[in-house]
Amino acid sequence: LFYAPVGVVRSVEVSEGGAVPFGSDAVGGAVMYFLKGVGDSNEVAVYLRSNPGSFALYGGYSPLDSAYVGVASSVSGDYTYPDTSVSNGLFGRGSLRAPSSNRKFASILEIRRWGMSVKGALFATRDFHRAYRGSTYYPEIDHAFLFLGTKYVSLGYHGYTTVSRKVKGDRATENVRTGRDVSVRFQADLRGMHVGASYFGRLGITSSVYSDGEWLYDELTDAGIHDLGLFLFGDVRLGRLMLSYGGRLGFYSASNTEGWRRAPAFHLGGRVSLGALTLSFNLETSYRFPTLTESSSRSPHPRGFLLGNPELRPERGIGGDVAVSYEGMFGRVEVLGFHTLVRDYIDLSRANTLTPDGDTVFYYSNLPGTAAVSGLEASASGKVGRMELSLSYTYINGKAGAHVISGVPPSLLRAEVEYSGRLEPYTVLEYRPPVRDVALVEVPRPSSITVRAGFRLEILGWSIDCGAHNLNDAVAYRTLNPQSLPLPGRGVYISLRRTF
Repeated sequence: LFYAPVGVVRSVEVSEGGAVPFGSDAVGGAVMYFLKGVGDSNEVAVYLRSNPGSFALYGGYSPLDSAYVGVASSVSGDYTYPDTSVSNGLFGRGSLRAPSSNRKFASILEIRRWGMSVKGALFATRDFHRAYRGSTYYPEIDHAFLFLGTKYVSLGYHGYTTVSRKVKGDRATENVRTGRDVSVRFQADLRGMHVGASYFGRLGITSSVYSDGEWLYDELTDAGIHDLGLFLFGDVRLGRLMLSYGGRLGFYSASNTEGWRRAPAFHLGGRVSLGALTLSFNLETSYRFPTLTESSSRSPHPRGFLLGNPELRPERGIGGDVAVSYEGMFGRVEVLGFHTLVRDYIDLSRANTLTPDGDTVFYYSNLPGTAAVSGLEASASGKVGRMELSLSYTYINGKAGAHVISGVPPSLLRAEVEYSGRLEPYTVLEYRPPVRDVALVEVPRPSSITVRAGFRLEILGWSIDCGAHNLNDAVAYRTLNPQSLPLPGRGVYISLRRTF
C-alpha cells in the first residue's frame, strides 16, 4: 500500500506470533492491511500538508447495502529538511530540498451477495521520486488487485508493472519489471481446530534493463516462485492458562532453486491470567528461501549497482518472546523481550570494486555463524481525569558474530499526551538515541527529538485533525541507509472528514 493514496485503508492489524498459516517467513508475526469496502460509512475526506506540499481527496459511497465504491487521488511535491551545516539549536537557519514528488490514484469496488465477496482495486502512481540523493525515480507504477472470498475459500490476484529510471549525465537507464501474483486458500473448522491449505504463486516475472532507450539485457525472464502449504492452528484453555498452537508444512519451488523444497514452521504460545497480571510467551520457527532479487538481480540501484548471488542458502531460524503486563485502575504497563536466532542470515554487502561507470557494487551474501536479533519493547498508558498519557520504548539489536545486521531500525522513545473533550489537543514527542555501531552498508546517525502537536475537533458533522509535525524543525532519520535523507522539517497538516 506504499503506492496508494491516503484514505483507502480501513484498518491495519498486527498478528504477533502464531502467524505460521501465512508462511514460514512470518516468524515475527504478520501485518495485514484491509481496504475499505462494504460496511464502511459514506464519506468524503480532504488531506492537506505543507511539507511536503501535498493535497489528497477520498470519496466512498455505498449505493446499496451490498456494494461499495471508493476513489482517491493525491499530488505531492518535494519536501525540505533543515540544513545541518547552518542549523542553530532547535530552529535551523536554512533548508535543503529532497525529491519526493508523486501523483497517485486509486479506485476500490466491492460487492457482497449470497455469502460471497468480490473486491477489486487499482493503484496508479506517476513520477514517483524517492527521497534519495541520486537521480533514480519511478515514472510509472501500476497495481491491479482482485479478491474473491466465501466462508471457506479465498482467491486473490495481483498484477503489476513498475518502471524505474536512473539518469546519469546524458545517459538514462530503465528497469521495467512486470509480474502477477496468485493466491488460493481453503480453511475450515474441525473439532475446534482450524485446518486448511494455501498456495501463493509469483508468476511471469520479467525484468528488462534498458540503456538510452535501447535494449540492453534481460535481468529476469518469465521467472516465478510457488509456495504450497498445509496448516492447522487453534487454542486450548486449561484453567487460567490458554495455549495456542500452529503448524505449517510448506513446499517451495522457484526459478532460483532446484526442485521442490520443504519449509516447515510451527508456533507454540501461552497466556496466563493472574488477576491484573498477565504472562505470555511465543516460540516459533522460520525457514526463508532467497528472493529472486537476492539471487538474480543485475540492475541499477539507487546507491550504485545491485548484483544477485545465485549461491545463497536459505535462512533457518527459531525465535521467541516473553511478555508481562499489568492493568490497574491507573492504566496499563507491558514489557516484552524477544530473541531470534537465524542460520545463514542473508544480508546486503558492498564489494571492493566499482563498475566501469564508477558505481558502487552491492550484493547479497549469507553471513557467517548464527545471527541473533533481540530486543525489548516497553509501554505504559494511563488516564487522569480527561488527560491521557502513553509512553513506549523499543530497542532492537542484530548481529551475526562481529557483523552488525543491516536494516535494523534505530531505537525509539515515544510519548503522547492527549486531552479528551469537545476540543482534543495532543502532543507527540519522539526521541531517537545516537547509533554508532552499524552495518558495513550503513552509516552512524546522531540523536534526534521531534515534536508533533495538534488538535482534533468534531463540528457540524466534520471530523477535523489539524496540527504541525516536526514542530522544532529537528534533523531526524528513520533508517541508517547512507542515502536516506532526513525526515521533512517543520510543516503543518489538516484533514477534514465527513461521513453520512
